[in-house]
Amino acid sequence: AGTDMTIIPGMNTTSPIDDEGLADTVPPECRFMFAETSIFGTDFTDFRKTVFQYPPRRALISEAAAVYPDPGAAQRAFDAFAATLTACGNSSSGALLGDWSAGPDRLSTRPRDCGRDYRRKGVALIEVVSCGLPASVAEIVISNMADHVAG
Repeated sequence: AGTDMTIIPGMNTTSPIDDEGLADTVPPECRFMFAETSIFGTDFTDFRKTVFQYPPRRALISEAAAVYPDPGAAQRAFDAFAATLTACGNSSSGALLGDWSAGPDRLSTRPRDCGRDYRRKGVALIEVVSCGLPASVAEIVISNMADHVAG
């Protein structure tokens, strides 16, 4: 995207953010869409999230990663979130996720022109959320992030 892709000021965080007002508007199994602790839990040792905008395409992409004390803790966080995402997808509100898939170390959703991708690798749980960009962009970003995680 070149110089048109910029960090959104104030959208660089070091802890998950829950928007209780929005989370309360969806069924409990789908609240992760607005409550990041439903994704990452609270047992991580480090967390970073940055959101970028691409105004010419009215697009955005966010990158988040939680680091856990050991691979087992990361796996437990991933498994808990996978169960939550699957419950949402199989519920009457599953349409909120669009096309979704769950694998042993990957999860994804594709509602409308947005997507959420998750990957567990080693001690990390990685999230990329994108809107207005092809799914291939999110896959490249999450792959690049995962390449920097040992294990």
